[in-house]
Amino acid sequence: MADIVINASPSKTLSVELVGIEYQVRPPKMAVLAVVAKAAGNKGDGQSTIGHIENLIKIMFKKSAAEVLARLDDPEDELDYQDIMNTAEAVIEANTGNPTSSPQDSSTQQ
Repeated sequence: MADIVINASPSKTLSVELVGIEYQVRPPKMAVLAVVAKAAGNKGDGQSTIGHIENLIKIMFKKSAAEVLARLDDPEDELDYQDIMNTAEAVIEANTGNPTSSPQDSSTQQ
């Protein structure tokens, strides 16, 4: 028997309204988000970043991924890549109970 056992925390599927349409979304693994974040920080290769975000969509939206990708390609649909990233952040926060970004200092707000 192992001295230390690490079990993965189960993630739950969440209902998310994404720019007017409701989807069932599964939180992505942090490893996937790390790859997307690294690609987003690499300003020289936009095609790679888009590919990583599309993989993120396939992981998060499963059966609805094709619909979400089609919406991104539709110039009449307001859904954009930033909405996908905001969704990933919100889903992770809801699943873990931990904010993914630090709150603003209230003393600097007016």
